[in-house]
Amino acid sequence: EPFSKATISSELDRLVDIYRNNGYLRFTREELIGVWDTLDARLLAPTTDPIEQLRILADIENNRKQPKANLEIRLRPGFDSSKLTRYYIGAIKVYPDFTSDTAGLQTQTGKRNGLELITYRPVFHPGIFREKIFFFSGDLYDQRNYFKTLNQLSAMGAWRLINIEPQPRPSSDTTDLLIRLTPARKYSNNATLEGSSNQSLVSGNLFGVAINLGLQNRNWAKRAIQSTTSVRFGIETGRDQLTDLNFIQTRQLAITHNLYFPRAIPRAKWLPAEWKENFKSVLSFNVANTERRELFNLSSYSAAWGYDFRYRNALFTLRLPNIEYNAIARRPKLEELIANNALLKNIFVDGLISSVTAGVLLSKQRAHRVSNFRFNIEESGLLTGMIRNPLLDSQLFRFVKLDLDFATKIMMRRAAIAMRFFAGAGYQFDNTANPNKRFNLPLYRQYFAGGPNSMRAWGLRKLGPGSSIQSYGNNGLPERYGDLQLEANLEYRFPFFTVAGFKVNGALFTDIGNIWYVKNAPGRNREEVFSLQRLGKDLAVGVGTGLRIDFTYFIIRLDYSIKAKDPSPAPVNAAYQNKWFGYSRWSDMDQFQLGINYPFIL
Repeated sequence: EPFSKATISSELDRLVDIYRNNGYLRFTREELIGVWDTLDARLLAPTTDPIEQLRILADIENNRKQPKANLEIRLRPGFDSSKLTRYYIGAIKVYPDFTSDTAGLQTQTGKRNGLELITYRPVFHPGIFREKIFFFSGDLYDQRNYFKTLNQLSAMGAWRLINIEPQPRPSSDTTDLLIRLTPARKYSNNATLEGSSNQSLVSGNLFGVAINLGLQNRNWAKRAIQSTTSVRFGIETGRDQLTDLNFIQTRQLAITHNLYFPRAIPRAKWLPAEWKENFKSVLSFNVANTERRELFNLSSYSAAWGYDFRYRNALFTLRLPNIEYNAIARRPKLEELIANNALLKNIFVDGLISSVTAGVLLSKQRAHRVSNFRFNIEESGLLTGMIRNPLLDSQLFRFVKLDLDFATKIMMRRAAIAMRFFAGAGYQFDNTANPNKRFNLPLYRQYFAGGPNSMRAWGLRKLGPGSSIQSYGNNGLPERYGDLQLEANLEYRFPFFTVAGFKVNGALFTDIGNIWYVKNAPGRNREEVFSLQRLGKDLAVGVGTGLRIDFTYFIIRLDYSIKAKDPSPAPVNAAYQNKWFGYSRWSDMDQFQLGINYPFIL
């Protein structure tokens, strides 16, 4: 390799790590030096063999053209011999609630699983520390255990400062460890505001706003269990042309509670140690209610048990089981639509989901590129469906659903290119006991397109399915859903100008995609069902431009786009179906969107 100080420095660091991982606690780079030798040692002992002399001269000539040198790493002359002592672990002292202000406080000392616990107040249960501390009395000191312990305690989230201090005993090869843990605030809260806007000729002018309130308990039940409770309240206001109502069109209230346990429950001894270190068990509950005026009221209740597991740059999730019940109360306008189109009754139905969900998120970051890959799978009713019961037979959904999402951003000197591809599909099994539940996914698992984050040239849930031409009222469903979605997005981002200290960036983008059903059903048009032969015809294309106002903590996004190719126009615009830029009136093809933050990747 070419001579490089960085290469030599890396080699010195590698050697120091080897020493410190093998008991040499006090060993540092100061004990090592690198000696660079350009002299060919063979010249110090000349040979009388003429052939060998010629070979040495040839090597010397080659070295003149491409000089080489030997690198020897030695102990520095006069090194401190005490730093070559191999240390073993002695006492391990843990301060779970360490504070620098101890006035008026008395300590209590106890022992648990080889740890000496010194506390001021009974804030933490003494049994939570052993599996997160990787040092054991009598073991050889290993720096890797230092970092593993530090990372594991940090991941628990209950402490704001963590200090691990080795204390070598005088004239001994034993070192004690002091682990001082300064607790974080037990409770924290947060509030966020979300906004979006849809303006189109079909849906009217709708503005959505939602507030999210969160409360976190970092030490639930004194076991460093993370407890989070969030409340979300959102409304959609404006004038909806279908319901002919002004002001509030949609109201949503949701309450979610999660408990994150910092280990695998139950204890899985068969798991590799490296996996156990990054396991979290999760218990979650959710209650939500959505009122869509004049259409329906949806109440949802769910509970799930599962696991989160991080390995290198991948996050794995598993929910087993995930139990969810949804109850829909139909409003008069929806009943009128169902009377004119009986197929709609198969979409707006009550139902039970008893599923297993699994997912993986891969994140990779290089110097000029960031990429995220997400895969999720959900299966409902495979085991529960074996139980023959009239109530389960009438309510249970049996389906499988897969999602794949890949997004990447390529940074250039001043601009960036962001790309995303999404594919998702679900299939309702034919052996579903209730015949009204066999033709499509439940409403609360279906896909939709349009809005500020998907197919921005269309209003929220106003695209598709397929190349169908449907009314947005009377016989048609006002909002479009499907069991399969394909979408690709391409966005060019560039700096624009700065105003009042805030950066305003520009963007040019295109969105391509649509939604479809995957199964034929009585009364369902074939144009709504996915077919590879019609894929080119069914794909919608939108193009547009936008502004992103960067307020540091959040970004206001203003996007304006037009329908370059519309496969599913309203009946009044049927003549323009799939015609490139075919609309005669600009107001029929344009769409304004207001959103918060970027649509798919930072």
